[in-house]
Parts: sequence; C-alpha cells; structure tokens
Amino acid sequence: MLIVKETKGPYLFLKTILFTFIFLFTFFLITLVAGALYGFSQFKIFTNTANITTNQFKKTLQQGWQTSLISENGKVNFLLLGVDSLKTRGNSLPLTDTMMLISLDTKSGKITTLPLPRDLYSDQYQTKINALYVYGLEKNPQNPEKFSQQVISEMTNLKIHHTLVLSMDQVSEIINLLSGIEVDVEKGFVDNEFPNPNVDVTKEKDPAKLYMSVEFKPGKEVMNGQRALQYIRSRHSEDLQAGTDDARSKRQQQVINSLISKLKQQDVIFNPTTLGLLYRYYLDNFDQYFPMTQIVSLAKTSYQVRNNIEFISQHLTIFPDDLQGIIYHPPTKQTKNLWVYSIKDPAKFPEQIKSLLNQ
Repeated sequence: MLIVKETKGPYLFLKTILFTFIFLFTFFLITLVAGALYGFSQFKIFTNTANITTNQFKKTLQQGWQTSLISENGKVNFLLLGVDSLKTRGNSLPLTDTMMLISLDTKSGKITTLPLPRDLYSDQYQTKINALYVYGLEKNPQNPEKFSQQVISEMTNLKIHHTLVLSMDQVSEIINLLSGIEVDVEKGFVDNEFPNPNVDVTKEKDPAKLYMSVEFKPGKEVMNGQRALQYIRSRHSEDLQAGTDDARSKRQQQVINSLISKLKQQDVIFNPTTLGLLYRYYLDNFDQYFPMTQIVSLAKTSYQVRNNIEFISQHLTIFPDDLQGIIYHPPTKQTKNLWVYSIKDPAKFPEQIKSLLNQ
C-alpha cells in the first residue's frame, strides 16, 4: 500500500527532484525483487545489459547484506540537489534549482520530504544557498556537493548521510530509459517563450533562436524525456493560470505519479533489458552518492515495513503568512539588494527542521 500525504501549504518550492528520489527508492526494491527472480535464463540478459558479470552482481548483494546501513536511530537523511545545468548551457555556472531534505524512517516506512527555498540566505557565507554548489566546485571539484551538504547541515543542525545530485539532462535520460511515461494533460496551454534546448546560450544571443513554442493539448500523452521536461519546466502561457508556480508544481506532481505508475508496471519489473539499463545508469551516475551496497542494506533493513511506505511532504513556515513562521523576506537593503528568504530565529530554525522531519 502506497500512501501519499500532503500537508497544507504552497507548492512553491516543491520541484521536479522529488520524483527522482521516488525513482531511486522504488528502483532499489525493483532491483532486488527482480534479482531474486533472475536465477533463471533472463538473469544473463540483465547482467549483459548492465555490463556486469554474475559474480559482480552477487558480490554487490553479499557486501550490501553484510554492510551496516549508515543511519541514525533508524533514519537515513538525504540532501537532494537539482542542478539546473544543461549541455547546451556551455560553461555557465550550475546553480541548484532545487534543494530538498529527505528523511527515510526504516522503522516506520515514512519518507518525509522538506524542500528548502533556493533563495534561503546564509548569513555566514553571505550568499543564497542555491550558489553553494558553485563554491563547492571551487573548493572540491571532484565532490562539489560536499560543500552544500556541509553548510546545510550546519544551518539545520541535521546529520546528512548522503547527498544526491541530478541534472535536467539526467531527468530526461531516466524517462527515456523507461521508454517514456504517460501523462494525462488536464489543461492545455501554449508557451511561446520556452528556452530552446538545442541552442548554446553562451554563443547565441538572438531571442528568436533562444526561445521556442511548445504546446500541450488536453488528454493523455506518452512523453519522452525532452517532452516531459517541457511540461514541467514551462513558465509562460497566454493562460495566466497555466503559467503560475502552482500550476507548474501540479504538473510536476502529475509526472511523479506517472513515473511511479510506470515503475510498477510488469513490463518494467519483469523486463531484464530495462532493469539492466536502469542498473547500469544508476552505477554510472548515482552510485558515487548512494552506493548500491547501501541500497541493498536499506532494502534489508526496511523489509519489514515494505508494505507501509508513506510519502509525507512538509514545508517551512513563512512569516507573516504564518505568525509562527521561521523564514521571512527581509528588506533588500539588508541583503545587498538581493530578494531572499532569511531565517527569523537561527536558534529555532533547526528545531523546526527536526520537527518537520520527525527527527
């Protein structure tokens, strides 16, 4: 049984990265279930597609089974960074369009998500937190995410066990590996100012070439990776309601649901070629952040609550909309003319973080 529980509040900071984590979490279950089934003829197809040997796969399972899960009181805390870099942006600096804390409770099966506003300001480092990844590139080019993890951990007083990084290109590639996802477009719209992904913005300056028109008609549509990105990233429309942050967030939720549905389909779960491609993609792109051995350990630890998985979305409270709000908009003159969110009470901020994540 999969339960999705939404707390009341704006969708403003809930971004695409959420469905990536759902993919990762669901994927480790699929991989292990499928791995058990592939003791027969299809196992060879899986290993060949994943470009691994049978012994390598068995070794991963054995090591993971014997490895202790990195956690604290049964909770594994993640920081997800959605990097807005695209191949056509050249050498432009990759800001983190999305930052989200996620706590996975292996004892209850609850997965709690808490988006952090990318405009949240760090007084210590005098910058918005969405720029931390850029500073990380300067400090540690091999592991730039570590600086974001360090600063967010300091600000929240929360132990972060793993930090995952995902780009928009990777989002598209994952959807393509699944041969697309079916999305029911509830309300059609036209965006005449969508950034053209085939144009290098570092070289091209003509607005007529930098932007393109995308149109979505009401009804079900099977979307490939590029089309899905257009659907969730579109910010403009002649219909003002379709161009709002709330509308975009709802479209992102549709993609989340569509991806979950696709991962649950038998033609994915029992398809050795698809699973092999997903397994290989994970090893090449995400294993450095959250090793496959830890996924196996997580599966073993969470096995008893596998039927009680529950997603809970939380949000930081904002003053003065909420009189108890923990963040607020200060006058821009206080923050070098930057429009930011500041922490109202640095001492209480970690308390609210831990309360929302049920720490």
